[in-house]
Amino acid sequence: MEKLLEAKHSLIIIFTFFILLIVTTFFIYFYNILTNNQQKYVEQNYNMFVTEVEGKLEGKYYDIVYETFDQDKIEEIEINENNLLIDQSEIKDIQLNTLNNILKNSNDNNLKIIIYYNNKLYIDDSTSLYNDTLGLYYFMPEDKNYLFSASGNRSIPAIDTKLLNNINQNDFYNFSTNKEEVLTVQFNDNYNVYMIQMSQKVLVDEINIFKYATIILIFALLILIIYIILTRNKLDVKSNYLEDFLSSYENIFYILTNYKYELIKTNKLTQQSFSNEEVLEIIKLFKNNKNLNEVSIQINNKSYIFKKLIYHNKLLLLSENYSEIIMEQNKIIYNNRQSNLPNYNSLEKYVNSSSNKQKSSLILFSIKNIKDIITTNNITNYKLIMAIKKQLNKSANKDDKLLFHLKRGLFAIVIKNRHIYEEQTKFIDDYLNELKASLLKDINLSFEFIIEVINVDQNVLSENILLKNIIDTVLNVAYKYDGNKIIFYDNKLKVDLIASETIKKDLEKGIKNKEFVMYLQPIYNLDTNKVVKYEALLRWNNEKYINTSPLTYIKIAEEYKLIYELGFLIIEETTKLAAKINDKDVTITINVSPKELGNLGFANKLLSEISKNNILPSKIGIEITETSLIEATPNALDNINKIRSKGINIYLDDFGTGYSSLINLRDFPVDYIKIDRSFVSNMECNVIDEKITASLIALAHSLNLKVIAEGVETKEQSDKLKSMGCQLIQGYYFSKPLPFEELFKKN
Repeated sequence: MEKLLEAKHSLIIIFTFFILLIVTTFFIYFYNILTNNQQKYVEQNYNMFVTEVEGKLEGKYYDIVYETFDQDKIEEIEINENNLLIDQSEIKDIQLNTLNNILKNSNDNNLKIIIYYNNKLYIDDSTSLYNDTLGLYYFMPEDKNYLFSASGNRSIPAIDTKLLNNINQNDFYNFSTNKEEVLTVQFNDNYNVYMIQMSQKVLVDEINIFKYATIILIFALLILIIYIILTRNKLDVKSNYLEDFLSSYENIFYILTNYKYELIKTNKLTQQSFSNEEVLEIIKLFKNNKNLNEVSIQINNKSYIFKKLIYHNKLLLLSENYSEIIMEQNKIIYNNRQSNLPNYNSLEKYVNSSSNKQKSSLILFSIKNIKDIITTNNITNYKLIMAIKKQLNKSANKDDKLLFHLKRGLFAIVIKNRHIYEEQTKFIDDYLNELKASLLKDINLSFEFIIEVINVDQNVLSENILLKNIIDTVLNVAYKYDGNKIIFYDNKLKVDLIASETIKKDLEKGIKNKEFVMYLQPIYNLDTNKVVKYEALLRWNNEKYINTSPLTYIKIAEEYKLIYELGFLIIEETTKLAAKINDKDVTITINVSPKELGNLGFANKLLSEISKNNILPSKIGIEITETSLIEATPNALDNINKIRSKGINIYLDDFGTGYSSLINLRDFPVDYIKIDRSFVSNMECNVIDEKITASLIALAHSLNLKVIAEGVETKEQSDKLKSMGCQLIQGYYFSKPLPFEELFKKN
């Protein structure tokens, strides 16, 4: 086995070596391709330069021969033995040169085009032979004294002339400069001049990448070779070092085996903590499932987690001595901090464990309105919890019952192996009466409880519904009955919960895919007969929910905390609509739930979208309920004050249906009240509703608040409201909510 492992180790090294060698060869190959392509690019540009210059020089020669040149620009010089520095036979038909290199007594060292024809020299001062706006192309006379721009530009060349000192006329040169440029130079014998091109290097980054990568790979190859040399025949030494280190480490349990899971040795801590049989049991757990890299085991009421490490030709089974830490963590996770009873996590773990999926009953005891009874008195709170724990423990302190403390005022008793039905609840009433009497005696307080029963079995657990959601559902129903009956989780509640779960999942998809649209319902001013506002109302553009009331899915969005994302989507869509009618003197109002209003980011999101769509804050209004104000958190009040300071009006929706009373109206930070439709619809047949509506309008006006009447469906209602002094009307009498495009097409 050891030889086999060593062979595997060697094969891995050899394989790695050849992979590195192949990749290095590949990089060198492509590095050469890129440098060759760079060279071809430079030479191609240089050849274009030479070809164009030659063509223009030949053209100038033929202009002289056929006498089509501009005589004002061309100087003619008769030549003879007296004025020539060189032999007449050496004069080329066309050349680029300076006169002081050809004529005696000439100090002209500027480059010129010189054409020899009929014993005359024709001198052209214009050396603009190449379109060079960047100053990259040059001529240099044979004497190398000066550089001249090929475009005729007199500016100082950008070339370091020191590079040109040692060139000769027979070679082709490519110099690399310090500025990632290439200098191409060749002597053109036909025209007696050096032609020079300075071009930017191409593919520089690519070449550098391949160059440095090749260097790194070669370096890696060298390291690998050194590693092979140094580690040869030393693996056993390293193995011993590791074993010695682990043996001396005080907080590690260490078991060493071979690959057949045969024990080799253990360290001192392991020998002190485990018997030989327990060590062999740990090894057996790994041996029976060789794919396991970690196992949990309980020995002497302590938990241990052993991990398997493979190194060289042995197996290391290691565990840290932190069983007490695990126990403390489990206590925090699975026990209620106030009562030290098993908590919701324990309950969920219990009912979902494979051994407990038989039928059982869960009885929930919830203290009614505990927040209103106990607020800040921690001593009373502790006494209450302890008293409930003591009394319920009496009832649950049997083999077939377990007590759980789920949250502050919610306890649960699990009765094993049986279901409870409505005709079998007498013993629950007995529990409850004993509990109330005990609390009155122990802490001198009287409490009311809400009781729920959930019969748990395989069918309930296989519905793919969270136990927490089942508990929340029965609690919500029980609170609706005000604790006057024991609520059972039955088939109807299950169907409702499944429907809610389905809507929740569809809501998540709908928000992600932006399936929601805003309809607008006009608000009319009866004095001007004009639309002055619109209320934005949410609609779900999904065939499945096209006829579903928005109240249904908004409620579920609030329950599952999707209201924040949905609310942000409503703000985004509404502000976009407001931008489309920015030129009209109207306002669009948005309905905001209490949870949204308490969200820290609400005001910032609203103001950000207003700014993003370039609309005035006064073009948007916010509709909130009385509940939002009565139960307003500091965050909610901060949001209201922040948006009001920017010019956004606050509308108090469904006024008159809440529990705030009119006394608080003067303290509400609102600008408008909207009278609920229930008063408006009953005005014609109910004198009391008519008087209430008139009183609300008068009261609002006396407090300098504006009034909008909702749910107006008839002309009679509209006329009556106008006679009461209500100018702003909303309802089906004027228009139902409509899509933006249809509404403004209609208008």
